[in-house]
Amino acid sequence: MPAIRFTRGEYWLLESAATLKLPITLLFDTEIDLALNKPGHGMNRRGITGALDALKKRGLIQFTRRNSSEIISSSTKALANPTEVYYELTPKGGKQWEAFAAPDWDVFLDTSQCYSKKKPVRCEIIGQNRERIQRYVDGLHYDQVFPDPKTIRWKTHRPWRPTYWKVLPIGYSIVFDATIGERISWDTMPMSYYNLSRPRWYRWD
Repeated sequence: MPAIRFTRGEYWLLESAATLKLPITLLFDTEIDLALNKPGHGMNRRGITGALDALKKRGLIQFTRRNSSEIISSSTKALANPTEVYYELTPKGGKQWEAFAAPDWDVFLDTSQCYSKKKPVRCEIIGQNRERIQRYVDGLHYDQVFPDPKTIRWKTHRPWRPTYWKVLPIGYSIVFDATIGERISWDTMPMSYYNLSRPRWYRWD
């Protein structure tokens, strides 16, 4: 199988949708770097639409409507009225991203449900490595997250989806109620915990 080459903008689009489906309108936001907390794609409107179209024609992404399983058949239709339209990786696109990014799923943790502004906070942490999850929870006080031991519950998932397009044989999750402090203790956080809680779990080879 010949290697597929990407422009910087095309790879940016693949990487940005590796874990979450993204609304197309966000791509045209001038402050997208702040919205995603990462450098922006650096493309103008023509570059964005061209990159999306190229990835769609290769079968690496598809377009769907928000809160719907409807797949939009062409990039022309999706881009003509992008409101409420998302782009996402196809299984083929996911494999191509993996070939470039070489993700280590063993260190990937989904902690997105642990920093809600709602109170009380219900945390859920999911990963493939149960020991790593436990180590993460043991150090949450450094992030000013304080689990209630009485509410801790473990669950095994067979299979487990770390992202919407990837399936792994097994995963583990821990759920608990927690209180959230005001400020993260950066001065007291050991580097070992920082690397554990904020791992670089993929790269671009």
